Amino acid sequence: METCEVAPQEVKLSSTTHGMVGTMLSRTRAGSAGELRQLANAGRVRGLAAAHRLLPGAETLDQSRWKLRRRREDDSKQAGLSYRGRCELVSTLWITALLVFAYVDIFGFYRADALDAALDGRLAAGQFTVDQMFLSLTLIYILPPILMVVLSLVLKPRVNRITNIVVSVLYAVSIAVSCIGEAWVYYILGSVIEVILLLAIARVAWRWPPPHSAPSQS
Repeated sequence: METCEVAPQEVKLSSTTHGMVGTMLSRTRAGSAGELRQLANAGRVRGLAAAHRLLPGAETLDQSRWKLRRRREDDSKQAGLSYRGRCELVSTLWITALLVFAYVDIFGFYRADALDAALDGRLAAGQFTVDQMFLSLTLIYILPPILMVVLSLVLKPRVNRITNIVVSVLYAVSIAVSCIGEAWVYYILGSVIEVILLLAIARVAWRWPPPHSAPSQS
């Protein structure tokens, strides 16, 4: 008789235990990291690590924070690489534009009218006299694009963007004006290429990341 009485109690205890475990597992499967923490505070599951062992597919709060932090770091690195790559691209475009500037002027010395005018101390196009004032102003005119090769790599993001846009657009306008009345095809072709390169610089600078996502230059 004692055995018959104990057996039902053991079966009843086992069912209760299984019911509690099943209830806890169903709640933790449907719950979030916050519910797991509540279970831990209630003493049913000691620590989020224990809950994670019960549910291998569930993420702990620490793991979620770690993944979020890694995602933000990856986004920051991608933005930094994108900004740095754009700076290098703009600097390369300035170098290419300067090479076209130089060779268009160098090829001009093969023209007989340009050589005769140079020997007379003036320019073939127009009545400009080649003197110290003219050469000084010419140097001042060509210095900004030369300096932009380096400045595009070291300026602060906001200043870098604005400077590249302003300088490239101004030079594109000045080159287009210089083509007025020009009859030589090489000069017009070179000027068109220069304008395209300058507008490409302005476009790349215009599409740069906003200052808050671009890394600061130290």
